[in-house]
Order: sequence, then C-alpha cells, then structure tokens
Amino acid sequence: MKSAPTLLALVCLLALPRMQLQADEALDQAVIDALDRLARLQSRDGSFERNSQYSIAITGMCGLAFLAHGDTITRGRYAENVRRCATYLLSRSQERGPRAGLISRGQEERPMYGHGYASLFLAELYGQTGSSDLNEEIKEKLQAAAERMRQSQSFDGGWYYTPEANDDEGSVTITQVQSLRAMRNAGIQVDPDMIERATRYVYRSQDPDGGIRYTVRNGNATPILTAAGAAVLLHAGDYDSPQLRKAFEYMDREFLNQRTYTVGGQWGHFHYGHFYASQVYFQRGGDVWEQYYEPLREFLLREQQPNGGWSSPYGEAYGTSLTLVVLQLPYNYLPLTER
Repeated sequence: MKSAPTLLALVCLLALPRMQLQADEALDQAVIDALDRLARLQSRDGSFERNSQYSIAITGMCGLAFLAHGDTITRGRYAENVRRCATYLLSRSQERGPRAGLISRGQEERPMYGHGYASLFLAELYGQTGSSDLNEEIKEKLQAAAERMRQSQSFDGGWYYTPEANDDEGSVTITQVQSLRAMRNAGIQVDPDMIERATRYVYRSQDPDGGIRYTVRNGNATPILTAAGAAVLLHAGDYDSPQLRKAFEYMDREFLNQRTYTVGGQWGHFHYGHFYASQVYFQRGGDVWEQYYEPLREFLLREQQPNGGWSSPYGEAYGTSLTLVVLQLPYNYLPLTER
C-alpha cells in the first residue's frame, strides 16, 4: 500500500504552479516594458537608429520584436508601430536600376544585412496580415527582394555584404536563407535551388568537430557562426542530417556550458549569437531547450535597464529588439520559429 504524501511534498506540489505563474508574470511584464521602450525609440518615419549604417536591418529586427508579441498591422497594442515599420521598409525597396529589389537606404556599406532582415520581417508580416491594405504591396516587394537574392547568390551558394560582389560569408548568408524560407512559407514564389545551394554552402563550411566557419574557404569556426549555420540548415528544411547533428553537438559543448553570461560575451556579438542559438534550441525543444533558455532568461531579465531596454554596441534598439525575440520565443507567434 502506498504511503500518504508528506506535508512537505504537498506544499511543493501546490507551490510549483504558483512559482511558474510568478515567473511568467515577470517575463510578461519585462516584455511589455521593453516593447513600450522600443515604441518610444521609433522615429516618426517608422525607422530605428536612423544614423546607423545598419538602420534598415535594425528596423526589420524591431518589427520582428513586435510580431513576436502577436501584434500585426491590424491587431494588438503595437499595431501602429508594426505598420510604420512596414511602410518605411517598403519605401526603401529600390524599384529600378542595377539594385532593383534591394531594400536599402542607398548609402550603406553592407546593404545585404538590411535586405535580409527587412525582407524577413515583411515575409513574417505578410503571412499574418489578412486583408491588410498593404498586402499586395508587400507581396510585390517581396517577389522583387527574392529576385535580387537570386541574382546576388555567389558561385559557392552564399551571399556577401553587397549584392554584386559574387562573394559570400556565413553571417550574411543566414539572413538571406531565413528570409527566403519565410517568403516560401507565406506563399511567395522562391527558387528552391537557392536554398539547396545555401545548404551545401553550410556543409562545406563545417569543420570535423561540427563548428562552422566564416566561409567555405577560410576563417575559424565559432559558436556564433555555428548557431547561424545550424539555423540555416533548419530553415532550409534539413532536420536530421549528420552535419546538423554535429553542429548541435558543437553548440551544446559551448552554449550549455556557459554558467555565467556577459553582454560582451565570450565570443562577442552576444545579442546576435543568442538570436540564432535560441531559434535552434527552441526548434529542438524538450530538455535541451529548457537547459539553454532558463539561465539565459534569468540573465536577460537581470540586465534589463530601468527604461525597459537593453544596451548594445549597435544601439539600444538593436539590443532590445533581439533580446525581445529571444524572450518571446515561447509565445510562438513568429511563423518561422514554429516547431
């Protein structure tokens, strides 16, 4: 006959839901504070970090942060902020000339970053707009953006900082693949050969220990690039290849052994790295997701500034938007990150 539960066991069982509720409430309030801060940082024309060469990219990131809360052009507390992001980025799509389809301000040194994040945001938005008055314009500009990517892909299958370079490197390549996958998910026509070639590019950039290098030809493997490369494979529909499993093993050795965090990060590019690593772990799910996310969430909540944002070397909007995407993954509002 089983013994009756002890008083201590009953107290623990009753406390667990309460503890979880408190944790969720703390996260939800931190998210609202951060989104309010992001809304205050938005310029009148809809852009963010207007004086940064990465303004287009950061505006796309901020748009993703609002979408990750479940807001769209037609619903939610931040619907107007979403609309202004979309309107601004659509206005920056080049309509003619040698860079037709590129979403850019025109004076950026590395416009393909902006093109990738802007088109990713617009593709994620397009899948949720319903009958929005912007729907047709978004579709038209995304089709042009996909064609610009097709013309800009390198011989090896990657992308580089500028659309006419015929060169490549990993951090730009992931922005294009994520965007292409989001477009395809939303019903935009995408040449499947682009994604297949990008997958082979990542395979050829991998070291025997699973780490992924800067390019297929040179550079050292890092946890940040490996997270981005693993995200490429997942977004390309590669869920169980030997290369992906090796990348997971490499990431686990690095990310799951981090007992403390610093915003500077052991490898640099803290927010960027966890933006991609969190997507990989979220899609893997289960215990490995909890092992990764729980300590990171606690660290990020402690680092939140009194005004609601997070600082970064690339500006507050950059740090805040990427952190918001990470923290809101459990909300499961972004189509691209759905399991």
